[in-house]
Amino acid sequence: MNTFYPTPVLSPHPIVSLNSSTLPVVNQNTNKLEILPLYTQPITYVPTTYRYQDINNDKNLQNLEITYFLDNTIDWMKYDSSFSKVKKYLSVLKGENGYDIIHKILRMYVKQNHTNWYDLKAQKILVKQYIRHKLKQL
Repeated sequence: MNTFYPTPVLSPHPIVSLNSSTLPVVNQNTNKLEILPLYTQPITYVPTTYRYQDINNDKNLQNLEITYFLDNTIDWMKYDSSFSKVKKYLSVLKGENGYDIIHKILRMYVKQNHTNWYDLKAQKILVKQYIRHKLKQL
C-alpha cells in the first residue's frame, strides 16, 4: 500500500496567489500544480510560574540586621553626641531587652517606610535618625 505524498514546490508558480494558509505542491501522478491547505500544529500556551524566595521574611536575615543595629546603637550612644539625650537607655539596650527594643523599632521602620529588611544597611543614616527619635519617645 503506497501512500501518496505531494512534493512541495520550491519556487511558487507566478499565476498562483498564495497566502499563509496554503502550500503549492506538484501532484506526481498528474504533474499539475495544486494548492493544498497548510495544516499547522496549534500553538499551545503553557504558563510558566516562577517562585522566588522572599528574603524579606527570612528570620536569619532579620536577626543579622537587628544585631548589627543593636551593636551600632550602643556605639552611637557611647561616641555620638546626637545620642546624648538617650544615653540613659544604654544599660537597657545592653541587657536582655535591648534586642527586643531594636527589633520593634526596626519592624516599625520597615512597615512605615515600605522598605525591606535587606535595605536597612543601605539606609543606615535614616535608620539611625529613626532609632534616636524612637528612643527619645520612650
